[in-house]
Amino acid sequence: MLSLALDQRDHKCALVLKLLVYLDAKAVISSQDLRGGMLQVAEQLEDIAMDAPKAPKQFGKMGCRFDFGGSLRAKAAA
Repeated sequence: MLSLALDQRDHKCALVLKLLVYLDAKAVISSQDLRGGMLQVAEQLEDIAMDAPKAPKQFGKMGCRFDFGGSLRAKAAA
């Protein structure tokens, strides 16, 4: 889901971020799961960027909003 959102407009990436925050709040996914997913996408970012030129920029924006040391909710509201 995250890698698919990287080629979308800022608004759609923000919606994906809100969804991830909601899933974290409901304990459907954990910060550890998100961290692992972000690392997997980061490892493939160069390949993703070939098909989705906006991917590195969008990934950076989304990654800056994650606070893997604590709650995602505080960072998503920023």
